[in-house]
Amino acid sequence: MGTYYHTAPADATTYADTIDPQYMDEWGINYERVLNNKLSASISYLDRRWNNKIEDYDLTGEGNYYFANEKHYSDGRTDWGKTFKKYRAFIVSLKKNLGDDKFQFLASYTLSYLKGFTTSDSESTWGDNPIAYYNALGWLANDTRHMVRFYGSYIAPFDIVIGLNLYWFSGKPFTNTLNMVFVDQDGTNPGFDGLAYTYNANPLGTSGRFPNEWRMDLRLEKKFKIAKLFTFSAYIDIFNLLNQQNEIARNSSLGDAKMTGPVGTTYIMTLKNPSYGKYTSWYAPMSFFLGAKIEW
Repeated sequence: MGTYYHTAPADATTYADTIDPQYMDEWGINYERVLNNKLSASISYLDRRWNNKIEDYDLTGEGNYYFANEKHYSDGRTDWGKTFKKYRAFIVSLKKNLGDDKFQFLASYTLSYLKGFTTSDSESTWGDNPIAYYNALGWLANDTRHMVRFYGSYIAPFDIVIGLNLYWFSGKPFTNTLNMVFVDQDGTNPGFDGLAYTYNANPLGTSGRFPNEWRMDLRLEKKFKIAKLFTFSAYIDIFNLLNQQNEIARNSSLGDAKMTGPVGTTYIMTLKNPSYGKYTSWYAPMSFFLGAKIEW
């Protein structure tokens, strides 16, 4: 009986001579003032930056992947050097501690900005085709410009605890795209010629924003002491109490197109998408959970 040998093509993956580790820088400043024995207010600033993204690149389409830091490889196409994602936030908070009135809460307003050219913290499909760089820098999908939050609880008669969670978020951004057929204009990207890729029709996150989001959750809990030995609690959690149906996803594809010039210059539409602009996902409807616990 002969011996079976399996051979495969040599791995064409290459690596930069120096690959710096990814890391995140974060710093913040906070000022808090006690207004009285139950109430305090604070103002904060938070700055967070993700650096040295490591990515696998194949801009010729020949399957020869090259691993490198974005800052070394892109030749400034993303403009930010080592930083690939930035988050900045200004936060104002008001806190009330539980007192004789049996009421407590934490309320806050956040003004924030989340900008970059990719949401992924690790190597992904970024850099896998020459179209990926065009209109890539902008507002990321989770950029929520304004946020208002309120968490509070009240101990009602008969020791019934009522908890309320209320939030309002301004709409997140979306980006119009095209299913773009790539045409190799100068012979430098032969592996992609005639293939279709997602093409940002506008700078990332600037095509529009979803409607504002808001939701209210409610919790009711009652404790019972039994024979001084243990405590029995029964509770109900109601999520999305008012059954608010916010739109959270949409069809943002304009349709099919074909390049007639270099990336980012001219193209022709070959098929318009009849479903463009239609919402495809909404908040989950109201739901509730019943529970119980025993403590001793």
